[in-house]
Amino acid sequence: MKKNIITLLALTTSSLVFSQVGINTPTPTSTMDIAAKNATGKSTNIDGLLIPRVDRERAQSMTGIPVSNLIYVNNVATGTQTGQAKYIDKNGYYYFDGSNWIKLTAAAGTDTSIYNQDGMILANRTVQTGPFKLNFDTTKQSGININTLKGTAFSVDGMSNRVGMGTTAPYASLHVAAIEPKGTSTLPEGVIMPNVDRQRAQSMVNASVSTMLYVDDITTGTQTGIAINIDEKGYYYFDGSVWVKLNSTAKNLNLYNSDGALSDNRIVTQNDKTLSFTGNTIDAFSIDGNTFSVDARNNRIGFGTKTPQSLFEIVADNKGGNAENNFYFKGYGSSKEPALILASANGTEAIPANLVNGDNIGSIYFSPRSNDIFNVSTGSAINSYYRGDGVSLLTDLIFKTSNAERLRIDPAGNIGIGTNAPTTKLDVRSGTQGALKIVDGTQGVDKVLTSDANGVATWKNIPAFGSTNIYNSNGTLSGNRVVNQGSNTLAFNSTAANGFSVGGTNLSVDGTNNRVGIGTITPASKLHVDGGESRFSSGTSAWALSPTTGGTTGSSNSFEIVDRVKNIRRMIFNDNGDVTLGGGMSANNVAGVLSVRSGNSVGINTGAPASTLDIVGNTFGLRKASGSGSWDNIWLDVNNAYAPSINAAGAETGLQFKVGANTVGTYGDTGQVITTVATMTPKGNVGIGTETPATSAILDLTSTNKGFLPPRMTTVQRDALNPKPAGLMIYNTDLNCMQYWNTSQWRGDCSGTTTPGTVLSLTCTSATNTGTLASGTIASNVASTIPYTGGNGGSHGGQAVASTGVTGLTATLSAGSFVNGNGTLTYIITGVPSGIGTASFAINIGGKTCTITRPVVAATGIVSSLNCAGATNAGTLTGGTAASGVTSTISYTGGNAGSHSGQTVSSTGVTGLTATLSGGNFANGNGTLTYTITGTPSAAGTANFAINIGGQTCTLTRSVNAPAGSVSGINCAGAITTGTLLAGSAASGVVSTISYTGGNGGSHSGQTVISTGVAGLTATLTAGSFANGNGTLTYTITGTPTSAGPANFAVNIGGKTCTLSIPVEVTTYVCKTEGLFPDPNNTMKYYRCIRIDGVMYQYFWTCPQGSHYDPIQQRCIID
Repeated sequence: MKKNIITLLALTTSSLVFSQVGINTPTPTSTMDIAAKNATGKSTNIDGLLIPRVDRERAQSMTGIPVSNLIYVNNVATGTQTGQAKYIDKNGYYYFDGSNWIKLTAAAGTDTSIYNQDGMILANRTVQTGPFKLNFDTTKQSGININTLKGTAFSVDGMSNRVGMGTTAPYASLHVAAIEPKGTSTLPEGVIMPNVDRQRAQSMVNASVSTMLYVDDITTGTQTGIAINIDEKGYYYFDGSVWVKLNSTAKNLNLYNSDGALSDNRIVTQNDKTLSFTGNTIDAFSIDGNTFSVDARNNRIGFGTKTPQSLFEIVADNKGGNAENNFYFKGYGSSKEPALILASANGTEAIPANLVNGDNIGSIYFSPRSNDIFNVSTGSAINSYYRGDGVSLLTDLIFKTSNAERLRIDPAGNIGIGTNAPTTKLDVRSGTQGALKIVDGTQGVDKVLTSDANGVATWKNIPAFGSTNIYNSNGTLSGNRVVNQGSNTLAFNSTAANGFSVGGTNLSVDGTNNRVGIGTITPASKLHVDGGESRFSSGTSAWALSPTTGGTTGSSNSFEIVDRVKNIRRMIFNDNGDVTLGGGMSANNVAGVLSVRSGNSVGINTGAPASTLDIVGNTFGLRKASGSGSWDNIWLDVNNAYAPSINAAGAETGLQFKVGANTVGTYGDTGQVITTVATMTPKGNVGIGTETPATSAILDLTSTNKGFLPPRMTTVQRDALNPKPAGLMIYNTDLNCMQYWNTSQWRGDCSGTTTPGTVLSLTCTSATNTGTLASGTIASNVASTIPYTGGNGGSHGGQAVASTGVTGLTATLSAGSFVNGNGTLTYIITGVPSGIGTASFAINIGGKTCTITRPVVAATGIVSSLNCAGATNAGTLTGGTAASGVTSTISYTGGNAGSHSGQTVSSTGVTGLTATLSGGNFANGNGTLTYTITGTPSAAGTANFAINIGGQTCTLTRSVNAPAGSVSGINCAGAITTGTLLAGSAASGVVSTISYTGGNGGSHSGQTVISTGVAGLTATLTAGSFANGNGTLTYTITGTPTSAGPANFAVNIGGKTCTLSIPVEVTTYVCKTEGLFPDPNNTMKYYRCIRIDGVMYQYFWTCPQGSHYDPIQQRCIID
């Protein structure tokens, strides 16, 4: 509940000086100034006087306590009964005597009334009531009076329960009498009601009927609810439901509630006041019908129309022409040179921004009515566009007719007609003749436009002189001639065939077909050379292009490129498509080095290739590089006609034979897959299925999914072999066994051979699986048991099958025998799976096949160690500020590549934070984990995160910085200053405590402020931290003030500023005569001198902060 307190000091001082009383305000501005307060009713609010309440420890800790300071100790359980608190033994009132707190008690039966005899207050006094009340009980008619120099300012009639202001005999509950009801006094009289804004009035609840107030601001709140009638500033009273406007009966403030007629001319003298008409409809305000109309709905003004279609519209409707249709801008004297200004900017009126290149500055349109509308785009216009960079003043001007540009003046002043990019002062362009016409009376046929020495142009006849065309008749040169063209061109324009020629057919230009002929006047192409060889030479080089007759077989004509220095043909093109290149070719030579024949065959060292590529010679080779040091090569050697060879040199690791079943690419292109089938090493080892055959084996067959298939034959076929060298091996299909020849007989494992095992079916899908496979983890106790049917009791050699899909595993079946009938085969799975997914095993045994599939899951992630102490931290944490971009990366060792589900860890120490790790996999070996830290730290300090992952734990710590201290408000005007500053005396024990609101708990570095106004002082605030919420800052004042008056300190802390003002006093003013006098050294201070029984008494007062004493009005005036 808000408590309204009457400050007795304000009542007393203002009454003595001004005969004005304020309730809830220390600076009354009229006879009586009442701030908002419930005056009547049966309120149960507690009244009284409450002294500051502290416990014993707080009283014991105070320093710099002025003598007579009074407190109420409400708790003696804290502190000790020592030092200045040695007399504090129970709850009660205590005052400070300069050394100790003294208990304030009254002797038994003693009257503690301070009003049993008259007296005089010798200095300013303040009664701090706190939550307590101060009552004066009287039943006398003029029971309580407060008197001033001009009479009674405040009187309480205890007999009739009435209060009088300016009278000791009130006639009503509240009777306010004028101080000076007659005369010429300028002292304000009246009653000031509580001033509130509309939002405050709208927010009140439980207002009593007849409550009156003055609304001084309607820009707040809304005209709804109980404020439905509050539409302007003024007095309002509460009728129990809504606030009702208190209209004056002296005059009707609204002049326009009914129609009327002026009886005479009227003038409204506004001075510096505004006169506004607000509306929200079309034609909201008008003069003389449509002479002037305001469209308040669309924010438009019309002259001659009530429905303006733009911001400003003038309509002349059949006004008779002449002046009635015109729009004048007239200027006289110092107002001459009127202007129509079209100005444009980006941004807003409050924050304008420069135009950018291409923005339209303004336009004037001439709009005809056509097709039943006024169409701006179909008429004429003048447009201007900005052509600068936001700093330069570059503009153009464009003139249009029929919505087409006709003339443009660019920023340089160039005028363009028929072009939007003029390059000269006048640039006229047209696609038709006669674009420019100048008629000045001198024009005529075959005249030219010339200028005089001053540049004045006129039409004149062409001076008579001979033809400048030197080719109008045939002639003969009398000597050699040279035309020095310089940078100029010399053109012969012709559209005739053979339009220009030299020496008949030597050079001919066909102007009809744009062709040039050499040796012909009818060129058939852009350049046509006829009649022989064309030669190109430079220095010692000379090459000829020569057409000839004859050529290779089947050719009648050819075209040759001939080296004329050596007179050797280098290339021949025949008309049948044959091409021969290289060598010292004689006429019609068809061999050369390279021959390309029209039958799509190429010959090297042969003119008649017998295949697509026919190479004639002893060897054909490929090598990696040129030069004598290139020994990495392969070649075909046919020197030995009976034993041609394929040779490879530099093949240290062997000659490889590669095969690919590709459908894309050529010669090793990307996308081809080539498999090495066999390798032959320089030492005579041959490998199939391996690129590194064993050096001790002449043949090394290597495969994990293919076998060695020897020749298969029956016993009869075996015996027919001849010769039979020792070691010859075959597979006997009659005996189903391997046999070899030992120089005398066939031997093998056929004797005592058991029956090969077979089954009728294998069912891998019904396999019984045991154990679990995890990625990157050695398989242990993992098996799959496959059922079969129809076993024949025969033996099998077991099997080892490598996995596909997820590789790295092997399913192994030990050798054994099938049972007769149904049974099972157990495959033991070993190895380390390469990843997660499905491992497949292709089973092939007993004449049947099927596929075992086993899922491979991610291994449970574990690590050997976590290193929180060495974490890499990114981002900064600040108390009270939401974390953003903050991470910590923790390294680990001994990861098993297993998975983890991530982790979310809440902070301890400094709370409010969360470290989050997303799910994933550990690396094989060492790696890192990155935790993202979010949330808002509760304070500064250290935030701890208990990390527990991968079987290891550690504690991650992050420092949280204190936030930069800030407050939402600081109140210098309400500062409490203890101690007194005297001009010329060093300050001692002077401190000012300034309250603030909205502290964020952040730190501040303190402040040292030098005084202005009165110099020589310093206000010092020690570094510390703001409270969370409201608190105070204590500045210690030191130094020696140079003079009397207000010492001002510009306080700037926590993002807020204010000015602390402390008065500096001088020696007490000496009264000489009675009256009110200003302090000569302090404008805030004034004295009252009273003579009683021949003795002069003086009293002084200090005006409130932000005001000064006016000796003429004899009151405190706001600065």
